[in-house]
Amino acid sequence: MLWYTVPFGGVSSSTAPTPNTATAGTVSYYVSQTVSGCESTLAQIDVTVTPPPAAPNVVSPINLCQNQVAIALTASGASLLWYIVPVGGTGSSTAPVPSTLVIGTTSYYVSEVNNGCESTRAQIDVIVNPLPAAPIVVTPISYCQDDVALPLTATGTNLLWYTFAIGGVGTAALTPPTAIAGDTSYYVSQTIGGCESPRTEIVIIINPSVVPVVTITSTNVNVCQGTLISFSAIVNNAGINPGMQWLLNGNSIAGETNLNYSSNVLPTNSIISFQVNSTAICANPIIAISNLINLNITPNASPIVTIESAPEIVCTGQPITITATGIFGGSNPQFIFRLNGVSVQSGASNTFTSDLLQNGDLFSVIMSSNYQCLLGSNIATSNIINIEVALPPTVDASAAQDTIINGQSTLLTGITNATNTMYLWEPATYLVCDICESTNASPIASTTYFLTVSDVRTGCIGRDTVDVFVTNEFNIFVPTAFSPNLDGTNDDLFVRGTGIKTFTFDVYDRWGMKIFTTSDQKISWDGNHKDKPVIAGVYTYYLKYEKYDGTFGELKGNVSLVR
Repeated sequence: MLWYTVPFGGVSSSTAPTPNTATAGTVSYYVSQTVSGCESTLAQIDVTVTPPPAAPNVVSPINLCQNQVAIALTASGASLLWYIVPVGGTGSSTAPVPSTLVIGTTSYYVSEVNNGCESTRAQIDVIVNPLPAAPIVVTPISYCQDDVALPLTATGTNLLWYTFAIGGVGTAALTPPTAIAGDTSYYVSQTIGGCESPRTEIVIIINPSVVPVVTITSTNVNVCQGTLISFSAIVNNAGINPGMQWLLNGNSIAGETNLNYSSNVLPTNSIISFQVNSTAICANPIIAISNLINLNITPNASPIVTIESAPEIVCTGQPITITATGIFGGSNPQFIFRLNGVSVQSGASNTFTSDLLQNGDLFSVIMSSNYQCLLGSNIATSNIINIEVALPPTVDASAAQDTIINGQSTLLTGITNATNTMYLWEPATYLVCDICESTNASPIASTTYFLTVSDVRTGCIGRDTVDVFVTNEFNIFVPTAFSPNLDGTNDDLFVRGTGIKTFTFDVYDRWGMKIFTTSDQKISWDGNHKDKPVIAGVYTYYLKYEKYDGTFGELKGNVSLVR
């Protein structure tokens, strides 16, 4: 065999040529054979060198986290072959899955085969980064039930918060609820360089709310002044070493900060209580006040009794009441009422009433006390009251004219022996003044007027009446005879009539001597002259009068005196 590089001529070689593949393109080679010294024609061999495909496109480096679950490497191209060495080695059509167990950088290589030609290898560097440290936290964190909680915090970068130790979806912030008492774990990680750290646990403790309670008792609440009283307190939910304070009427008692307290110098009507400042976790409220103990501390005292009368001055025949007022008499004092040194009533009643007392009587009371905190004797003697009994005032009511014509008036006058008085005329109708000593009356019908006079000092009352007769016509006459023999019939000579405003009535004997005169219808002639009876006979009278209408008149006549 003879090899040539040209189709004609040239220098042959018995050594077969090795094609050069450095340059893409077609190169022709020629070969002949010699048989029996005769060389054949040349056979042409064309060697075509095809250019290799480009290396696959890759993403490099690839950052992974230690222990991260990796996926198979990828590259852009067809008929890929994967290697773990840059040159040589045996390619695999299966893409490798990088290991993340070891921190560091591992290189992988990939080529593409096209038309039997393999490309150069592209390098993929896989970097396994170490995991960041778990965040630093403060744990546990305590809250009271229903407190307003703050968002959880940790020291780290790009924190993610979880409610599970493994798995779940993290959130950028988390605020724990506090509605339910108990312990709850939360978890937090940090992410650095795309790698999430292990999770750190934070324990949140929700403590239940507790109410401090304090109750106090005492050995006694009803005591005499100076008696020792002891008090004890029972506290719950107060914590360790709570603040304690005994209170008197709401104010702190100096130095009394223990569970027990005693005193024998408490004031009357003391109110004792106890305050505790709880140190218990989640105490609500922190300050608790106990029940109140109202002390009835009775002062030590001697009994006292005083008496008074009502009224102070009593009218004859009216009742007067003596009232005894005891101080420190106890729950059931007994009273002995003494009149002029003689007991008249005894028992639990503190009053004595009588309408038989006399002016100048002396009254006193002895009280027997059952007061629980006595000093000395249980007997007390009262003051002495001098009873004053007053007589009612005398009253004389009169009318200037006891008979008037309708439309006219008469003067009513009251006379009394009292000096400081009040007047009351009744009925008040047709009176000018019903509370005056004297008043004009103009009744339209005959009326009986009642006069009440009250003695302001004694309160005693006197009464009298006066009749005012009202007539609608005028008449006047003198009887023609009378018999002053004291038989009760026609013994006096009166001027009779109605509607008489004023008059003068004169009687003369037969010698013309005036033996009687009057200007008052109530005053009669009794047949005497200078307190001696006159003889029977005929006597002459002269009567001059004035009517209420302002007219005047006169009468003259004889009257027979019969004995």
